[in-house]
Amino acid sequence: MTSSTAGGSGNFDGNILSLMTQVGNKMYQAASNKAKTGRIRSAMSLGNATKSGGTYSIEITVDLKKAPEFLAFEFGSGLHRTRGKPPATYEIRPTEGKGALAFLWPGHPAEHKTGRKYWGPGMEGRLVFGYVDHPGVKAEPAFEPAFREVKREMGDTVKQKVGAALVSSFRIGMK
Repeated sequence: MTSSTAGGSGNFDGNILSLMTQVGNKMYQAASNKAKTGRIRSAMSLGNATKSGGTYSIEITVDLKKAPEFLAFEFGSGLHRTRGKPPATYEIRPTEGKGALAFLWPGHPAEHKTGRKYWGPGMEGRLVFGYVDHPGVKAEPAFEPAFREVKREMGDTVKQKVGAALVSSFRIGMK
């Protein structure tokens, strides 16, 4: 029996891994452009396209040790949380363990009782707190919008290249 490959090398896996790398690079670039901070951008990395069993994948990761703010920007935090724990405020205390938080708060409620939380007015019109209950931040995601954008942009290209990879892998056998 002789066989021939129709139209090309017949390297389906190699063609799909190459396509995954191309799409992964576009997604990485789009997410990087949309990332809220420079620390998030520098904490991002793109892995290699791989095949495990019948599944092809490529991974974009964010090192949370380098950009701990990533989760808050991507999914919201506190009252604005969209994943994980139920929405709630969270305490912020001085980092030294002692001391206070002091900041300007335009439009703050005029009547504040002093106590463990609010200590009173400080210098230069700042309000002084032992801790605050922070409401969190609204999500300003980079990854999901980047994936949707690249999916729209690359959809036809992916279909064409997968089709071409399939065609190039067909073999015609003759007896």
